[in-house]
Amino acid sequence: MTFQCDTLLRRSYLMGRKVFDSQTRQEIGQVSQIWIDWQTHLLVGLTCSFGFWGRNTQSFRWLQIERVDRDRIFVSQREGASGLIEETVTVDFRIGHTICTSDGRMLGSLVDYCIEPYMGVATHYLFSMPNPRGVTDDICWLPAKAVMSVDSRNMIVHSSVMQASNNKAASGSTLVALAS
Repeated sequence: MTFQCDTLLRRSYLMGRKVFDSQTRQEIGQVSQIWIDWQTHLLVGLTCSFGFWGRNTQSFRWLQIERVDRDRIFVSQREGASGLIEETVTVDFRIGHTICTSDGRMLGSLVDYCIEPYMGVATHYLFSMPNPRGVTDDICWLPAKAVMSVDSRNMIVHSSVMQASNNKAASGSTLVALAS
């Protein structure tokens, strides 16, 4: 697998990106969903949409991704390489999930996450946190190891994160790093 940059990728960077077959160079579709196992934070794969209004889909495991360029993704479609992505095992982190602490306090809403492309693992989750002194929200990042659980609407993180977020937000920075 090759990547054009040696840095972390963001989910938003991959969404909507065109997907091509690495051997035939034919366009398959556009990334419509990224599948991640929240317990291990490993990327399981992605789903592309194609056809009239994107009604048809095809999923690829993360191991099938051969190259990510600035404007497209190349995947292997070798026979036997593809497989169904089991929805019961994985979670598609939907943008907008509420981030709450284990003691019930709301931190903000999920806006993106960072991916280490070679290992296929989410390293940090980005969320917007209301800024009491400003008109705009702060964008904060949360280490993946701080996540305790995920359900259909919420991501639950260790309550110690709330104390760290309060201390960091007071600094006035627009990107706040939270301890785990």
